[in-house]
Amino acid sequence: MEGLLNSVASQYLFVGVWLLIPVLVEVIPTLFVYIKLLIEIIWEWILKVFSRTPSAEINTSFLPDIDVVIPVYNSEETLEACVLSVIKSTYPTNKIKITLVNNQSTDHSFKKFQEIQNKYNEAMISWLDAAQGKSKALNMAMYNTFNKYFIHVDSDGELEEHALLNMVRQFEREKGTVALTGIILTQKELIKRQKNPAIKLMDLLEYHEYSSAFLVGRNSESGSNSMFTMSGAFSGFRRSELSSTFMFSSETVGEDTHMTFQMRNKGEVRLAKDAIFFVEPLDSFDMFYRQRQRWQMGELQVIHMFEKNGDISIWKFFSNFMVRKLMLDHTFVFPRLIWFFSPAVLVAKKFSVKTLIIIYISLYLLYVFISGLFYLLAQIYLRKFKKEYHFFVRSGWVIGLMPLYKFVLSWVLLAALLNGTDQMRWRVRSLIDEISVTGQLLRNDGRRFKRFMQKIKDNLDN
Repeated sequence: MEGLLNSVASQYLFVGVWLLIPVLVEVIPTLFVYIKLLIEIIWEWILKVFSRTPSAEINTSFLPDIDVVIPVYNSEETLEACVLSVIKSTYPTNKIKITLVNNQSTDHSFKKFQEIQNKYNEAMISWLDAAQGKSKALNMAMYNTFNKYFIHVDSDGELEEHALLNMVRQFEREKGTVALTGIILTQKELIKRQKNPAIKLMDLLEYHEYSSAFLVGRNSESGSNSMFTMSGAFSGFRRSELSSTFMFSSETVGEDTHMTFQMRNKGEVRLAKDAIFFVEPLDSFDMFYRQRQRWQMGELQVIHMFEKNGDISIWKFFSNFMVRKLMLDHTFVFPRLIWFFSPAVLVAKKFSVKTLIIIYISLYLLYVFISGLFYLLAQIYLRKFKKEYHFFVRSGWVIGLMPLYKFVLSWVLLAALLNGTDQMRWRVRSLIDEISVTGQLLRNDGRRFKRFMQKIKDNLDN
């Protein structure tokens, strides 16, 4: 009897521990972020209601000249829309110098540049040639531009019409801010036009993931100057501070994370809450797989680089937010994956299948609840962008699938960890290539095991 009780207790203890981990590392921090941002929103609303100072009119004549830098790599198809979004923005065109930096394109991007220059001759647009690599393109632009703010955008996206103006105004208001990252969302019109239902679903989930990551995640980090990664697609820098960095690193594919680490040492790195940049949604699972692997590798490479300098150490878990983030985002990927394998073990140990099903449903609903909180909060920030807000609200049904999406994402992150962090190429292995390589490895291991068993058998026969 005592043995049976001990067995049951140990089984439930095992399950209890693994249930406790997501509550401690995901639910409680999420609730903390939610309450913190909610208090900020209420406080800002109170200040607005009781403030007697009328909002000042924008005097564009006092706005500074700015540099908008666009790295170009095989951007023939998207370059004009990107440049046009800069020219047609509410920031005065005569105060923007647009610099296109080609990093070894093999298509007709230069010809497209010439067409744009002829078509929009009221804008100041120049062309530079750099070595291959986005970091090299950005560094060349740093050497060849000089205005007060250095803002870079990707060539495959488009700025919201007020994005530049709002970003610069925030810089002008907040003198201690040295860098700002914009909000990244995928283009809703392209999502609507997607014909493949599976890809469309993936794009919708990605849209909501971006919304949460920027409007809630980075928004929270911004308040405590603890942003881990500025967006590589749309960020702005105060020139005086950017010029005193070690520039964009070419030793990692995570040059945006590397620059974030550098800028944070110089002052406040904040989120530009009213500046949106729309990027193209992904059009295949392979692109999704490659993109996320590259991001993961870049983050780990940068962490490894700063770890060498003694900035990141496990012993600084409580004193350094980066160590905590690293642990939460990477180390605790494994507890989620363990739930994929645990049913076989638990059922083999005679754990109740019915109880197990209840636990799984409860866990799933818990993650839906977390995603729902972020969904509600993000709505508040998007209200001022009416079209975006309506699309965001109407597509909110995908929140019910978000735990499944993040579970799949956890496997992709695991693959990136297994592939190592020493790869310096932008084009990482595709999903199909990954399956092929894994299959080959398993076949080779199977053949080695077979030869090993045959050898044992031969020895026994002799």
